[in-house]
Amino acid sequence: MFILPIVPVLLWQVWFSLGFAYGVFVSGSSACTILEGAPGYAMSEEETFFALLWLAMSFFALGGFAALLMRRR
Repeated sequence: MFILPIVPVLLWQVWFSLGFAYGVFVSGSSACTILEGAPGYAMSEEETFFALLWLAMSFFALGGFAALLMRRR
């Protein structure tokens, strides 16, 4: 299938978004701390919103890909 090379990218995206959401919501770290690995950045009020958006976008993309695979059968 011509769409199968996207599977590793989608899996990486979901894995990253879960790690990012865990870092923001559970650990209380800022996005810069999560992405760069360097502590000391302050958390802003937008990071929670963007973490939710990233998480939603990842799962909607994965769901859309699953729907596309089901439709092709």
